[in-house]
Amino acid sequence: LLYARSSADQARFERAQADLAGLLGEEKRPFMHQRALSAFKDVAFEWTQLQRAVATGDAASVEWARWQLVNAGANCLALAAQRYFSKGWGANLPEVLTLPNAPANWQELVQGVLNAPLHELLPVAEGLVNGVRRVLLAGQREVGVRETAVSLFQDFYFFVFEYKNKVLAACRRGDAMTARYAAAQLQQEISAMLNKVDAGFFGEPFNLLGEYGAGYGAAGFPDLLAAQGDLAVLAEQVQQLDSQMQGWLTTHGVVLNVLADEAALQDFLDQRMIHEAG
Repeated sequence: LLYARSSADQARFERAQADLAGLLGEEKRPFMHQRALSAFKDVAFEWTQLQRAVATGDAASVEWARWQLVNAGANCLALAAQRYFSKGWGANLPEVLTLPNAPANWQELVQGVLNAPLHELLPVAEGLVNGVRRVLLAGQREVGVRETAVSLFQDFYFFVFEYKNKVLAACRRGDAMTARYAAAQLQQEISAMLNKVDAGFFGEPFNLLGEYGAGYGAAGFPDLLAAQGDLAVLAEQVQQLDSQMQGWLTTHGVVLNVLADEAALQDFLDQRMIHEAG
């Protein structure tokens, strides 16, 4: 800082410097990668904008969309690499082109998006989008921190039980949309939890379900999403999942906290009242 109008300005600048330095340490890598994953939605949006601009044939919109897509992609990579640009990046394109985590042929992709003729532009732009996404997906696995089933699935069976009943109730009503959606939520949540145990990260909005669903399939759980609106099949499968999930949790040392019958429920309530009164 060459000049500060006041000591307060100087202090603000120094705090900003300290905050920035704090984001560059190795311990902040998972946090910064999470920000990069969140920022990828901007890449997806700008990719859609570019396609729309090309379809309309509006040259000005195409030119702006080219820069916006490259900008969004570079921002994701910079966040994941914990880098910042010393100038506005448009004034310092060499920094963008030499990002350490850039995908292979990054420079060619950037130059292609910025300069390709319209009939070649969209395939090049799609290559840039996919390249950035591959980098972020690989980094997601690298920074993941695995948890044990016992610590992560504590009290989880209540969720399984609740959503099983939602699916069954909707099936009995013949409400296919509600049944399918509740089943999808149940399978997605179990998949995300299992992936945290196996690979160290939950599924994110960034991810396709298949990118974190391997553990669900490996456990032998039924694919609720394959029922395709057949409510009889779905009802059977969700009950099968409930039974298998109980077995999986028990095998992995997770207490289900399930009460066997009404007598057990009454005993539980009596014990809780005694505890609260004492």
